Amino acid sequence: MNITRFHEASTGLDIVQVMPGTLYVADAGECITTILGSCIAVCLIDPVHNVGGLNHFMLPGVDDGTDAPADSNNYGSYAMNQLVTSMVAKGANTKQCEAKIFGGGCMFPNEQEIGARNIEFTTRYLHDHNIPITGKDVGLSYSRRVRFYTDSGKVMVKRLRSLHNKHVSKQENEYGSGISAYSRLADDAQSTLPR
Repeated sequence: MNITRFHEASTGLDIVQVMPGTLYVADAGECITTILGSCIAVCLIDPVHNVGGLNHFMLPGVDDGTDAPADSNNYGSYAMNQLVTSMVAKGANTKQCEAKIFGGGCMFPNEQEIGARNIEFTTRYLHDHNIPITGKDVGLSYSRRVRFYTDSGKVMVKRLRSLHNKHVSKQENEYGSGISAYSRLADDAQSTLPR
């Protein structure tokens, strides 16, 4: 799993860092963080059962009808299903879940379509599965650092300056070059979720 844990001396927090193509779900209070450019992170919480999770995906989905690729969490259509399934496995009820969405930035003109399509996919997916969006910070010409506190559902977002945007974009592009079917973007993701 592509996550790391570190202790932040300035805040005294133990933090879980989620990288692209990864997700993390907690049934105890934890702080989950990620850095986004054109990618999307969904913070999902069931406040009744105190289960929260965050995913980080690069593209909406694949549309070639094949089975999920080995790195399927890079695609929103799989990453969202995996996030919800992992939440349910920890005791969440999707009827009580709420979502906050972040990312989909456009740091460079040629990336505008990817960020916009990620935002569109995520909004439609959550609507189709009756999960209300209670907060968001998407689009625009920013990369973002997101911190999600699973005990409260609170999310802190820091918009990063353009110097950091180039670094985040470079990382996303390098990571994305290893994904099979990187150039395929799909509008639709068919899924059945546990309720």
